[in-house]
Amino acid sequence: MAIKIGDPLFNPLGEPGVVTQKESARERLHASSDPAEVKDAFRHGYISGLEKPIRKKFNSVMDEIRQLDRPEEKVENLQKKISDLESETTSPANIQLTHYLRAELFHLMQTYNIHPRQFEVSYHESTNT
Repeated sequence: MAIKIGDPLFNPLGEPGVVTQKESARERLHASSDPAEVKDAFRHGYISGLEKPIRKKFNSVMDEIRQLDRPEEKVENLQKKISDLESETTSPANIQLTHYLRAELFHLMQTYNIHPRQFEVSYHESTNT
């Protein structure tokens, strides 16, 4: 998997950092280990593979979900957000975002042992060949 700008990196001491720049020609990465920047970038876990605009949307949705008190509310609202995103467009970026949000949804369901009676799962086939 290719490392993207905004992905987490860990130095040899295990301290986290965030990729800020990528020099493909020289095969170099620049990373910031500023605690405030790392905390802001990974406030919902060390998630890699998301481009910066998609990561912003992901963090925005998860910030909204985090504000809710009851786990059942969180699951219900996240499920609704995913459904809304799926009905908006089928762009690759949107599909990727819904995959990451769905993983968070499943994590919440497992963590709080929540099993909705009606639960729809739709998978988009990959367009990569």
